[in-house]
Parts: sequence; C-alpha cells; structure tokens
Amino acid sequence: MRERKGEKPKAFQEYDRVITEIQATRGRNAEHFIKIFRHENDNVAGASLGVLLGVFEIDDQSEDSKYIVNFLFSVAKNEYFCNPRRGAMESFEAALHKINVALAEIVKHGNIDWLGKFHGTIAIIEKNSIHLSATGDGRIYLFRNGTLSHISEGLASPDAAEHPIKTFIEISSGRLAPDDRLLFFLPQVFSLLDEETIERQAQRMDKDRFAQFLRTAMINELDRSGAIIVDITEPSESARAKAEAPERQRPEIKSYFSEAAFEAKHQESIAAALSEESPHHASGTSEYTDTKTGHIYVQGDENSTPIETSRFAEYLEDFFHSSRVIREQGTRAMRRSFRNFSDRSRLFCVASAERCRQISVGFFKKHLRSRRPGATESIATLEPVAVLQKQPVPQTPPHHPTDTPRLPLSSAAIPATPGSPRIKASFSQFSQTSGRIAAKTAPLFRRALASLQTVAGMIVSWLRTWIPRLSSQIVRSIRPALSHIVRLFQRLPFKARIGVLLLSTASIATFFWIMARPDTSEPAPTSEPETNLSEVEPTASIRSTETLAADLPALRLLSEHADTIAIASLNDTLVIATRTTIEIPSLAISAVLPAESGAVRAIAPMPDLRTLFILTESGKLLSFTPSNTTFTENTLPTDTHSIQAIGAYLTYLYALDGNSGQIYRFPRAQGGFSEGLAWLKPSIAPDREATFAVNDMVSLFAHGSLRQFSRGKEVRTFEMPNVPLQTLLLASEPDNTRIVGLDNQNHRLVIWNTEGAIEQQYFSDRLADIRSLSLHGPVVSLSTDTAVFELILP
Repeated sequence: MRERKGEKPKAFQEYDRVITEIQATRGRNAEHFIKIFRHENDNVAGASLGVLLGVFEIDDQSEDSKYIVNFLFSVAKNEYFCNPRRGAMESFEAALHKINVALAEIVKHGNIDWLGKFHGTIAIIEKNSIHLSATGDGRIYLFRNGTLSHISEGLASPDAAEHPIKTFIEISSGRLAPDDRLLFFLPQVFSLLDEETIERQAQRMDKDRFAQFLRTAMINELDRSGAIIVDITEPSESARAKAEAPERQRPEIKSYFSEAAFEAKHQESIAAALSEESPHHASGTSEYTDTKTGHIYVQGDENSTPIETSRFAEYLEDFFHSSRVIREQGTRAMRRSFRNFSDRSRLFCVASAERCRQISVGFFKKHLRSRRPGATESIATLEPVAVLQKQPVPQTPPHHPTDTPRLPLSSAAIPATPGSPRIKASFSQFSQTSGRIAAKTAPLFRRALASLQTVAGMIVSWLRTWIPRLSSQIVRSIRPALSHIVRLFQRLPFKARIGVLLLSTASIATFFWIMARPDTSEPAPTSEPETNLSEVEPTASIRSTETLAADLPALRLLSEHADTIAIASLNDTLVIATRTTIEIPSLAISAVLPAESGAVRAIAPMPDLRTLFILTESGKLLSFTPSNTTFTENTLPTDTHSIQAIGAYLTYLYALDGNSGQIYRFPRAQGGFSEGLAWLKPSIAPDREATFAVNDMVSLFAHGSLRQFSRGKEVRTFEMPNVPLQTLLLASEPDNTRIVGLDNQNHRLVIWNTEGAIEQQYFSDRLADIRSLSLHGPVVSLSTDTAVFELILP
C-alpha cells in the first residue's frame, strides 16, 4: 500500500494537432467576405485555453457587408482570451454571446443586406476536448474509424436570419482520440463534392494527400470558399520523453549588478574560450574597465546584431507592389487622358467635315440656281444668229489672188464655212457666260477658303491649348510615382540598393538586346478580305455619324448546329442550346430535352452550382448538369409565359417580366426556387423589347436606353450611340470590365466599359444574322440559326 501511495500519477498527455487552412478566392474583392482563422494565446497564462479556429463567410457582395467577418473574428478572439482565469467552456460561451451582440448592433445601424447570408463554424480545442457551434450552412465533420459524421447537425438556429442575437446559441462538446480528423466546411464545397466523395477520399488518402486533394479541387473549381482540416495524432516518443523527464538544471545566469560582476576575470585557455559550452562565449558580452574611474562596463559584441537578411526581401516586395500599383494607376490615367483627347479630336473633325459639307452643298445649290437664267439668255442671244443665217449672203466681187492678203497659220486652220458665224457667236457667248459664273462663284470660294483657314486656326489653337494640359497631367501622374520610388529606394540598405541597381541594369540591357535582335521569322501570308459593295453600303451611312467605329474583326467558326436558339458560357465551357438539345462540343455532350418539355426559349448558366437552367416554351424550368447529363424539372413560383429573359448570379435566378416592367429575383431552394422578390425599385414602363444581362449588377435595356442597377436601384445610365438603338442583345460576365451589346438591325457590336462609356463599335453586315451572344473574358461568342462563331476582342 505504501508503494502505491508513493507512486506518482501518470502525466497527462495532450495529443498533437496538425491544422491545415484552405482558402479559395478569385480576386481581391472576394477576400473581404471570407475569413479562415486559427489563433492561440501568446501568453503563458492563457495556454490552457487551447486554440480558437473556424471559418466565416458573408454571401453578399455589397460594400456594407465588407469586413464583417474580420470584425467578428476580432470580437471572438478578444473575448475568448481576455480572461485566462475563466475556464475554456465559460470563455467560449462568452465569445459566442459577444458575436451575437455584435451582429445585433450591425443590424441596429441599418446594415441588413447580409441577413440570411452569414455562414460559419467556430470551435475551440483545449487539451483533448472540442467545443463547437455553427450557423447558416456551415458544417463540421468528424472522420473516425473510416466513417464520416456530421457533428454540427442541428446546431444552426433557423431564427438567425430574422434575429441576429440567435446566431450562435447551441454548443456541442466531445472528446478527441488519436487518428481523428475534423473538417470545417463552407456551403460552396458541397456544390463540388458530396459527403460520399469526401468520405471515400478520406479513407484512401493520408492527411497530406487528402489536404492536397481538397486544396486543388477548391482552388481550381470554386470562386470563393474555405475549409479547415485538423488531424489529431499521438505525441511522438521524443515529446513524451521530454514531458516525463525531470527538468534539467539550467546554467546559472550571473547578474551583472551582483558582486560576481566585480570579481576578477579568470584566466582560461583558448580552447575553453572558443568552446560552445563556455558561459562567457555563450553570453556574447565583454567587460571594459575605465582606467580613469575604475568603473566596469559590460558591453556586447559589436557583431552580435547582424543585419536581418529578410529585410531586403520585405523592402523589395514593398517596392515591386508599390511600383505595380503606381503603374496601373498611371496607365489608367493616361488611357483616360488619351481617350478624352481622341474623342474630342474625332468630334472636332466630324464637326469640321460637316461644316465643309454644308458650305459645298450651299455653293452647288447657288450654282444650279444661277445656271438656269444664264442658259435662257444664251438661247436668246443665239436667235439673231439663226435669223442672219436664213438671209441671203451678199455676193462679193471676185478678188485676184495677188490681192488676197497672207493670213496667219491659225486663221487658215479655220475654214470659212456658212456655219462659222454661229460657232464664233457660240464661243463668245460661252466665254461671257463662264466669266459671269466665275465672277459669281469667286466670293463663294473666297468664303470657303476663309472658313477653311478658320477651321485650321481653331485646330491649331485647340492643339496649343490641350497639348500643354495633357503633358502637365502626364507629368503630375508620373511625378508622385517617381518620388515614391525614390523614397523606397532611399529606405533600402546599401546592399539592397546595389542589388536593385544591378537588377534594373540587367533588365534594361535584356530589353534592348531583345529589341535589337533581327526578326528572322517570315511573315505569314495574309489574304486580303474580299469586300462586296452590297456589304459596305448598309453600314457606311451609320459609320459616318458614329465615333469609335471600326470594322468587325475576323470571326472564327466553332461549330455548326441547326436550329440554334442561344449560347452561354458555363465554367469556362461553351454551351449551345438548340430547339430540342443541349450541345457542349468541348465535352462531346449532346443531350436531348424531355419530349414533354417543349422547345428551348431561354437559358441561364449558374456557375456556382455548375448548372444550366433552361426555360422552355411550355413554361417549364429545367436544370441541366454537365457532370451527369441529366435534366431535372425545377419549381418556379411565377407565370413563366410572361418572362422575356432569365439570368443567374450566385444562387439567385433573375427573371425579366416585360408585361409588368419588373425584374424578379428567386433564391435557390430545395427542388427549385422559392417565392420571388420584386427587385426593381421602382419598376419601369412595360417594354416587350427589353433585355438584360446579370452579374454583380444588372444591365437593363428598355425604351431605347441602357441602364445599370444595383440592389434594385439605378446607379448609372450608359452612353448611347448617335444612331438610336431599337433592339439590343446584352452579354456580361462577373469580374469582366466589358459589357457587349448586339444591335443587329444596324449591323453593329457595341462595347461598353463598366463605367458606361463606349469603348468601340464594330460594323459588319454579317451581324444581321446573329441571334445570341455570350461573353467570357476577351472572347465573344456569336450564334446564328445554323452556326456559332468566336470573336476575340483586342
């Protein structure tokens, strides 16, 4: 019994944790709406609280919803680790309550766009226990003994969308075991992988391969999502031995303010001084005795603080990032300046040409009016000549040849015929008429010349005014960039400056060497396009009145399908919808629609679900998934016969109703979509020719104008061409800086930027047969009734 009492209890062994964070975001804007966190207290007193980890996401793109997830993480971290004396469970409950209060305060200030769109999971792991909670569609899974279990099921409150104070109210706790694997997922992961696939991959892969599998799949396929993987393992033998072994006697550290600092320094050998175990060498300090005062000073080694090698990398990264930002800003400023300059130049030239045309037309009209009385007068003056020709010619006495004077050669060339007086009279009358016309038109020509001189003077004065302004604007744009680069360069250490100079010199030398190389490649023979006069005539009159007009670039034939209705881009793949089939040429898919569904009327791709939604003439809404090539009928609680067009963004379906002039938004639900919401505020006048394109904002063409809406409210009106638009087919894409519109009545393709300004107009009579178009990056796909073409924008 004494031996048992004398035995020490077995030391507690905390399992090791390997935590892997995966964040899949495309674009910097997506990072503001997702937060993957893992935090441990740096203080020794708070080490017993363990680690706080989780994932938060706001499924909303508005400006008011930015940084909410970062704010909630800060609130949870500060509250959980603020009092180390509290237990882990009590601190966790306080942190969740603080998050709920913070969300209620956000709603109190009027920010409600995120309600019902917040998904998250949060947990703490302290010692070998876990406490967790979830909200929205966030999920936590436990993989143990080859089985995947949903351990956060039922924790999310259904009232959180209406009452933010009930966001995190349920907590689940449990004990962890070796070889356990915890998975924290956001909802978009399950649009890519189902539970069976995740369980199957976890069974056949170790922790490294499984983490790599999830990271590759999410980054390549998802626009915004996140996950955390926690692998629980037994502690290693070295860590176990270290925990069980008694704490070694640490070497005594002498205080330089004690008496030992004033003791004489012992003599020691060189080998002992250079050995690693020497306390003097390890301390890295030396003593210095002032010969005048006898004071002993302790000073460190001069070489004990070397320059940090990573500082150069930080400065260099800062330098390149700032240079890229400045270059992008300068490029945008110069593009805006040159675009304004070119637009004003074109408008000025068009106005000058129009003025010259009006002057010319006026001159010719006056000439034609003055020509008629002149012709009458010439006829009247020719009548006496005709009368004289009818009178008998008087007989002249014959002359002797010697009496005839010698005539010059020019006079002898005109024979004396009975019609000679008429010819002479006609020539004299013509010269008189020409003189009168020249006298009348001379002032007109002088006025035209004066007008041209005025136009030339205006052009010269305009150039003199605008060239200094443009040059000063360019200088103002470049000067801050240069000063910022100089400041960054001055902040660099000496070695870093030398490195930057060498790198810049090498880059410049490489650039000039590449530019100086002779081009040995033979230019590919280009065939001149055959232009038909019938193709040029319909577009010539419109192009003369439009600015930024150009010929349509060459079209490349992609495929040929009869009865093509519409085309769309779904996850970088072109989808072609005919009357009865869905064609995906790149995947060799040709799926026939159900017989009772009817012909295709409109399509809308939803990349977040990797699904294509099809509206048929019978009023049914079908969904098509390329992965399994199956059609599923979806519920849509509205009269689909009045819908003119459909579009999709995230997991919402937008429908344009031309009869009511309203756009309805339907959220995704089980088996289809739930009740729609009237999105436009207010609605527009009914227009059966209205069309729209949907991404993060909605571009709507109705009543001859193109407008853009955000949250149902109009934010801008687009610039319109000089020739009004009657019909317009629109195509847009999320994160794309262009919006494309097809005006097939006037045979043109109009390109707008996101600010509503026209970038270019392409003209061709081939556009008259286009029935549908889609946009993916710089590629515009166009379809006729029988073929699909591809156009790459410059």
